[in-house]
Amino acid sequence: MSLEVIKPGSQSSIQGFGVWGRGSQGMAPGGVMDRLSARVANLIVSNPPEASVLEFTLLGPELLILNHHTVSVFGGDFKILLNGQPQAWGEAFSVKKGDRLKIGSASQGVRGYLAIAGGFKPTHALGALQSSLQSGDRLDVLKMKAPQKTSRFGDAARIQKLIQDDLQNPIRVLPGPQAHFFSKTELHKLVTESYRVSPHSNRMGIRLEGTALKHQGATEIPSEANTFGAIQVPPSGLPIVLGADLPITGGYPKIATVIERDHWRLAQVRPGDELRLEWCTLEDARRLRLELVK
Repeated sequence: MSLEVIKPGSQSSIQGFGVWGRGSQGMAPGGVMDRLSARVANLIVSNPPEASVLEFTLLGPELLILNHHTVSVFGGDFKILLNGQPQAWGEAFSVKKGDRLKIGSASQGVRGYLAIAGGFKPTHALGALQSSLQSGDRLDVLKMKAPQKTSRFGDAARIQKLIQDDLQNPIRVLPGPQAHFFSKTELHKLVTESYRVSPHSNRMGIRLEGTALKHQGATEIPSEANTFGAIQVPPSGLPIVLGADLPITGGYPKIATVIERDHWRLAQVRPGDELRLEWCTLEDARRLRLELVK
């Protein structure tokens, strides 16, 4: 064992990048909410980009280090203390046996990711709902492989720049499979009205508060498959953006879907934050995704 949990923080858990293709068995993909930030944290410590990481929400954990390791923290802007001394966010640093690593509250964003050289050993089957860590839990680390010289997700510094650029833009969406259930007026409202993130949001979905959207036809549909980033509109008219622990199927019309490039931003919106949406073309969605893998 390499780390012991002194204080677990909030909703802290070991997360992989989910398991896909199990929807027919009723299994949500699961995995990290902010895949982009988790990949950057891994790249900083020369891990494969999809190594398991420790995800936490709003308040990070306090950990006792049981062996020598190299770690990094990325995602929301969390205060990081090693034996009481501040550490740089977004940079690799060393920890040794007996050290105490404390990750405080987030001043910006919601979720943070602790990556450790080698990657954490998963505590559950990847893709399954992960249990929150408890005080006294001990975490194991996989043996470090040879550092990644190249990655299909590029280098950490370049991706950090793309993340900063994305913050200047609204969250981009494509028309959903039931966009025709809404009039042109309601489709325009989706991208022009102001929505705020509800405090009732979680890993299953981000609930929005604001102007209700009116259905042009039925308020429910025969249950069908859901996906990360799909925007459902229940009978209340207030949109719900689905997250990593989404319900596999649902019977509410889906007006739009957040493009993959902007999924990470869903994970970092705080309760009370304004959430702005913007229509995007499929061609632009493909181009924006390719920027991450070149």
